[in-house]
Amino acid sequence: MALKMRGTVVRRLSFGHPSAAAAVRALAPGHATCQEPGKQQRKVIERLQRYAAGLPVDFSDLPVDSGPLTDFQTRVLKACREIPCGQTLTYGELAARPGAPAPPRPVGNCMAGNWVPLIIPCHRVVLAGGQIGPYSAPGGTATKRRLLKMEAAK
Repeated sequence: MALKMRGTVVRRLSFGHPSAAAAVRALAPGHATCQEPGKQQRKVIERLQRYAAGLPVDFSDLPVDSGPLTDFQTRVLKACREIPCGQTLTYGELAARPGAPAPPRPVGNCMAGNWVPLIIPCHRVVLAGGQIGPYSAPGGTATKRRLLKMEAAK
């Protein structure tokens, strides 16, 4: 897992890689370096470690910089952050939530471009009909399934 922050704002999160170096490279290929975490970063790291250990953790208070987004993407990611741990929404249900009805595909594209997975829990968005759907993090659908199973057990 690797984390990029500016002050208290989480800018990028990468997880599921075979090594720390691979996780750091995934943050910003060719530009990422490892630095000793500061106090604010250590607090976020500790929360991520508790989450990875299967403990209940709420990330909704963490400020994030999700990159340059349209108004629609901002609303979708905000709505995604509101999905409680252990619960899921379909892409269509999430599309209806931001107040700007849209087909599920743009919601899926927004989830695939999420720079801060886990903190913005895009893994909690599934296909209609109970299918788990794709996941862009390393391990793909298997990782998404594992995260949902871990959260359901909390």
